Amino acid sequence: MKKTTSGILLILGSLILLSFIPKLKVIRDGSPKAADQNVMPADLKPFFENHCKPCHFKGGKFKALYKVNFTKWDDYGSKKQAEKAKNICSVLSDESMPPEMARKFNPKVIPTKEQIDAVCKWSASLQAATGK
Repeated sequence: MKKTTSGILLILGSLILLSFIPKLKVIRDGSPKAADQNVMPADLKPFFENHCKPCHFKGGKFKALYKVNFTKWDDYGSKKQAEKAKNICSVLSDESMPPEMARKFNPKVIPTKEQIDAVCKWSASLQAATGK
């Protein structure tokens, strides 16, 4: 009984101590933290907010957030950002995003050619910066 109580107290104490250790962000692809590189131009942020919400921001559905989550964009490593930006350029260019239903019910989400070109230019700069 005494050993069990000591073990439980040890585990509880360890958990309490662990709760005080700051959480560390891990970049899984091993690249530098992208937030330090300021990779998303300020003029594109409103574009993504106006054309990609609510699906690809906090509160969006899992499938959309899995593909790209702008709320966590700064947490992605630079390689992952470059990969996702390339995919964003592709789906905007082939008009598979925004989806057909969004285009039908809210034509304001349909990006202009100039907007798509700006996103693709930004994407190309990320590809060049990461050597992809």
